Amino acid sequence: MEVFTRDYSSNAFSRSSNGEAEEIADKISTFNLIINSGSGKLVRQNGEELVTVADLSLRAQDVDVNQLLDGSELIFMDNLTINGSGIKWSLEKKLYQFTVGDFHFEKKAEYLSLDNVALTPVVQKYRFSEILDRQIDRIDLNIPALELIGFTLDSLASNQLEIDSMQITGAQMEVFRDKQKERLPGYNTKPLLHELATSTDFSFGLNTINISDTDITYQEHKPPSEEPGSISFNDINATVTNLRTESHPEFYNDSLRLNINARFMNTSPLTLDVGYATFDNLNSHTVHVQLDSFDPKDAANMLNNVAFVEIEDGFVESLSANMELNSSASSGEVTLLYKDLKVSFLNKDNPQKKGLKQWAGDFIANTFVLKSDNLGDKPRVGIFTFPRDKEKSIFAYWWKSLLEGIKQVIK
Repeated sequence: MEVFTRDYSSNAFSRSSNGEAEEIADKISTFNLIINSGSGKLVRQNGEELVTVADLSLRAQDVDVNQLLDGSELIFMDNLTINGSGIKWSLEKKLYQFTVGDFHFEKKAEYLSLDNVALTPVVQKYRFSEILDRQIDRIDLNIPALELIGFTLDSLASNQLEIDSMQITGAQMEVFRDKQKERLPGYNTKPLLHELATSTDFSFGLNTINISDTDITYQEHKPPSEEPGSISFNDINATVTNLRTESHPEFYNDSLRLNINARFMNTSPLTLDVGYATFDNLNSHTVHVQLDSFDPKDAANMLNNVAFVEIEDGFVESLSANMELNSSASSGEVTLLYKDLKVSFLNKDNPQKKGLKQWAGDFIANTFVLKSDNLGDKPRVGIFTFPRDKEKSIFAYWWKSLLEGIKQVIK
């Protein structure tokens, strides 16, 4: 199916008398439009296929002929239902392909469902950064089921989009970063949420995002390690509320809220709560973290290959943190309860050679004395302040702030 613009001015009935034209117009002024088992594609001027749809069915009841002739009004027709499968969108310059399996849209019910949504890199992990010639996150994402409820399509006509809720189920995401490549040259500030929310005139509002049964794995290859380290967050169940851009009428009314329950490294229960005043140009927000009992050796892969630390023995009873952050710096306190902790620090020049390990006792002069226990009625609490590195992402900002608090506990 090809859709292209055309002048549908009054010459449509030029061969008929005025009376005949009016009679015909009355008969077809409204009708039902049905397309079964069609297909479609969006093609660039040079003939390159940008987006293709393998199977497409459309049904619209009581269609006004003037809406049909004006292609811009097609998607705003009342009683519109669209079904299909096999959406494929090539993002060649970004080295990704975006695909959707089955999809279903009901305009009157304000409902959209997408199955097997995927953002897939078109080249393997190390080749990705090699082609782009810089250090960058490579994301491999699959979402078996995604639903939009309260999807008011008509709002697009007035440069806004309003969605009541989004449901993401069973997502799998793997992020890989090759730190053997250099970062993008120059000073590149990473935007925080206020900058993102105020970067567009488009009014967007999403009241609630519900995420369930989701796994996220982060891998990082940091020189001189011979292999990447990885951490995972499993069985994620999360809720995000009040996601809005500055042009939205309720942007200044409520803070964004994020609540996450997961299992860290597929073992220990983890809770993360974030309150973020996206309307505040200082990016004021709070982060609360709670991690239950945890064997640090479960994170050995990441600790050895990225932090150059090896856990010889010990057990973490719990970790809790309360942090306040803004555009410039973070502050807060961290409580880390642990016992019998024994750590060795690997030689950063060649961490694979065990003969070059620097044991904690040899490491004291350069860093800090490691206390092996922190239990009892009055455990040590890490009070910290930490300046933001504006070239790092918000997640790195949270992690580095937490790590600063942990250092204050164990040193």
